[in-house]
Amino acid sequence: MLSKRILLFAVIIGFAYSCTTGTKVSTVRQNADQAYEAKDYVNALAAYEQIIASYKLEQKTDECPVYGRAGLAALNTGDVPKATDYLKMDTYTPFATGETYRGLAECYRKNDNLSKEILTLQKYLELFPEGEDLQDVNIRLFETYVESENWELAQELWPDLPDSEMNEDILVKWFTVNLALDNDGKCNVLSIRLLKSNPNNIPALEWQAGQAFRKAENHYQTEMDAYEKSKTNKQYKRLLEELKVVTTEFQEAKRQYEKLYSLDPKPVYAQYLSNIYVRLNDQKKADYYREKAGM
Repeated sequence: MLSKRILLFAVIIGFAYSCTTGTKVSTVRQNADQAYEAKDYVNALAAYEQIIASYKLEQKTDECPVYGRAGLAALNTGDVPKATDYLKMDTYTPFATGETYRGLAECYRKNDNLSKEILTLQKYLELFPEGEDLQDVNIRLFETYVESENWELAQELWPDLPDSEMNEDILVKWFTVNLALDNDGKCNVLSIRLLKSNPNNIPALEWQAGQAFRKAENHYQTEMDAYEKSKTNKQYKRLLEELKVVTTEFQEAKRQYEKLYSLDPKPVYAQYLSNIYVRLNDQKKADYYREKAGM
C-alpha cells in the first residue's frame, strides 16, 4: 500500500513539474519570438537556446520546435557554425520550413561548400515547389550550377528563372552556359542583348570580336587556297576583289579588339591585334602589339 502511495505521489510531482516546465517554456518561447520579430537576434538566440536545453534535458530533441529560428538568429549574429548546427537539427524535425533550407544553404555558401549548398537548394525545390522564396532559390541554384560547371543542369533550370531578375550578371552567366554548350546562335543573340544594355560588356565584346576575326581569317584563307589551286588571271582578279571585302572584315575585328584592349590591355587581345595588322599589311603596328603580347 505504501509503495502505491509513493508511486502516486511521484506521478503527481512529475505532472506538476511538467506543467510548470511547459508554462515556463511557453513564456520563454513568446519572449524569444518577440525578440526575433524585432530583429533582436542576440536575445532571441539566447531565449531559443534555453528552450533547446530543456528539450535536450528531456531527451526530446527531435520534438524541439525552435531549432530553425535559433539557427536563423545565429546566422543573423554571424555565428555560422552554430547556425549550421541548429538548422541541420531542424531538418530532422517536422518543423523545418523553407526558411530552414534557405538559411542552411546560406551557411554552406559562407563556408564555401558549394556541393552541400547545391544539395540543400535542390532539397528546397523538392519540399517546397511553391515556396515563397522559390524565385530566389532558383536564381541562386542557377548560379551554383554555373560556378560548378554543371552546364546541362543550368540549361534545364533557365526557363524557371523570372524575367524580372534578368540583370547583366545573370545574363552573362547564361551566356557562359551557352558558350560552354557551343550554342553559337544563342551566344550571338545574348551578346547583342548584353551590349545593348552595356556597350563595354567584356564577355559579349570578346564573343563578337572573336566572331569577326574568325570570319575575316576564314574568308582570307578560303580565297588564298582557291588562288593557290588555280593561278589564272580570272582567279587573280577574284582574289583582289575578295581581299577588299576581307580587309573590311579585318578592320571590323580590329575595331573590336582595340576597344577590348583599351578596356583591359590583356596580352591575348594584343596578340589578336598583331595578327590583324599583319593581314592589313601594317608591320609597324603588328610588331608593336606583338611586343605587348609578349611574343
